[in-house]
Amino acid sequence: MESHYSYRASSIHSTAFGQLLTVPPFDFATIVLYIFAYLSDKIKRSPFILAGLLMCAFGFAINISNVAHGVKYFGTFVVAGSYSAFPGVVAWYPPLRNRAFEDVLSNMPV
Repeated sequence: MESHYSYRASSIHSTAFGQLLTVPPFDFATIVLYIFAYLSDKIKRSPFILAGLLMCAFGFAINISNVAHGVKYFGTFVVAGSYSAFPGVVAWYPPLRNRAFEDVLSNMPV
C-alpha cells in the first residue's frame, strides 16, 4: 500500500493551488472567531473556550487518523476554527504586577 505522503501524491497540484487551499480554512476561522467573540460577550466566556478546545482535539484527531485527504482537509477547517478559543483564554488572565510575566503569559497560546 502506498503512503499518503509519497512524492507522487503530494505533487499532483501546483504550489499556487496548494496555497489557495489554505484560504478557506482561515476564512472559516475568522467567521467562527467573530461568532464566538460576539456570543461570549453576550453569554459567558467559558462555554466558548471549551467548545474551541474540543474543536481543536476533534480536528487533530481527524488529521492524525488514516482517512482520505478530503476528510483531513475538513479536519483542517475544524482545527482552524478552534483558534477562536485562545483570545478568550488571554482575556481571562488576571492582571499581574510583573509586566514581563504578563507578557510571557499572554503569548503562551500563540
